[in-house]
Amino acid sequence: MNLPLHHTPQPFPWGSMHYALYSLVGDERILADVTEASPNRFNALMAELGYHLHPLWLDQTSTCTTTPAWWAKVLSWDAMGYCAGDAVGIMPLLLHLPTHCVGAAVLGKPGLPVVIFDPTQPEQLRFETLADFSASTYGQCVMVSEVSILRGLDFFPPAFAPELSHAQPEAQLTLEAIQSLHK
Repeated sequence: MNLPLHHTPQPFPWGSMHYALYSLVGDERILADVTEASPNRFNALMAELGYHLHPLWLDQTSTCTTTPAWWAKVLSWDAMGYCAGDAVGIMPLLLHLPTHCVGAAVLGKPGLPVVIFDPTQPEQLRFETLADFSASTYGQCVMVSEVSILRGLDFFPPAFAPELSHAQPEAQLTLEAIQSLHK
């Protein structure tokens, strides 16, 4: 995935989700209808355009925001094999703040610095350290989604297929039990 990372301010009052994602991926189809304000409908619309927004944090009550400890853990996690930006050293994230949505590009490993594309601001913002980012208002999110390009089901590695070496023995036993019922 080629991430162009263009900061794009939004005309008010709608569209922060659209402009935040557009700032990360540069796909003009995202801006076709910026009036959609439902995150669930937005996610479905983006899936139709070929984007997978994988939730990493979600609090639908909007009262329990991400913490500095959570950010430290997620941004040092090295097992994001399906992260779209992984090949280019960028982890693209869509951050839902209590008031609006922003795009975030986490550059390099172990996930620093963090560049924020806030559509309500005239310019992109850059945090040099994880501590600075997570202590800011941008680090306190009610929803965080990892952005990837969806390439069909092959995009996701199978996790419990019994023939794979990493499958748990319980998965093999469960499959055998199910198969024996259908014989």
